[in-house]
Amino acid sequence: MYNFRKYCKPVLYQLCFKRYTHRNYYDSLGISPKSSQGDIKKAYYNLSMRYHPDKAEGSESRFREITAAYEVLGNVKLRRLYDQGVINIATRQPSPEDLKKAEPQQPGEQSRFYRSKTPSTGRTQFYDYDEWSRMHYQRTLNRDIAKKSHRMRTQTTWDSRRAEDAGDNVIKFFVAIAGLVAFLGLMTSSASKDYDKPSPRLQRLLIFALVKERYR
Repeated sequence: MYNFRKYCKPVLYQLCFKRYTHRNYYDSLGISPKSSQGDIKKAYYNLSMRYHPDKAEGSESRFREITAAYEVLGNVKLRRLYDQGVINIATRQPSPEDLKKAEPQQPGEQSRFYRSKTPSTGRTQFYDYDEWSRMHYQRTLNRDIAKKSHRMRTQTTWDSRRAEDAGDNVIKFFVAIAGLVAFLGLMTSSASKDYDKPSPRLQRLLIFALVKERYR
């Protein structure tokens, strides 16, 4: 088997072989080199949500790998340099000349997530990773806040209903007691006027009926 590193020029070996000795950025995001910028953003968002250290314990290394891949592939110019072999995993910093060669040919290639440094410094544009991450994570945070707020409102509603039911039961109980007292008073008054007095059995049945009505 030929030793390509021995017979090829160092620069040719660097461009053709060295960057494939590591896991490449497309593999890190689980996409193909033909994927669009939209596919790259979607893949990064899904993977960053899955392997975020706050959600998956022990995933810091994987999360850093995903982030490093997106920092290059998410930038149109850096991705073009990476595809040309100018940038590899070991050395990601291109020269100003390389960045100038990789300027987008179409005005619409740059997304609204790109930001410019101060023009006088001569620096180039870089992808605003913080802005993109903030926008997507803010959606997740808003959904969590909305769910929590909904649960709190539901719990408050149920607590209010239980309190109202308890108050109604107390009122019904006192109404039943008042009715029972009035009925017994009427029976006592009738007995004093020599009316037929209800038998003890009938009185017990009436009391039982009132108590049963209270707990219906």
